[in-house]
Amino acid sequence: MRGHVIVIGAGKFGSYLASSLSARGQDVILIDKDKEAFSNLTEEFAGYEINDNAFELEVLEEAEIGKAAQVIIATNSDNANIFIAYICDEIYHVPQIFVRQSNEDKVSLLAGTRYKVIYPFNLSIQQYFNMVEGN
Repeated sequence: MRGHVIVIGAGKFGSYLASSLSARGQDVILIDKDKEAFSNLTEEFAGYEINDNAFELEVLEEAEIGKAAQVIIATNSDNANIFIAYICDEIYHVPQIFVRQSNEDKVSLLAGTRYKVIYPFNLSIQQYFNMVEGN
């Protein structure tokens, strides 16, 4: 049975998201190759940390990716995020895959895939219009 969430990338976005999910009672595993990145976690994080490189299949298997309900890929490299998403999809068949992208050109590369793209630029624009329009 699938159930936990794997967050790959413990930068500000990934750490805050992992902490928020954990605070809501979700089982979360956070992976980052930089030990210092885990300092971004808030006190609400009650999940499991893996200090290693998510490019390695052994690391993903340590995180029990085959049992994950979803993976959120939020490293600081758009190319790495796309590559890891492909691995999660093609090898491990993770049901929900969220991929953070910073470059609009790369976002268009993911059109037509089943990945859900998190593009902070668009989200900021949408939030602005929601605030202006009072939504």
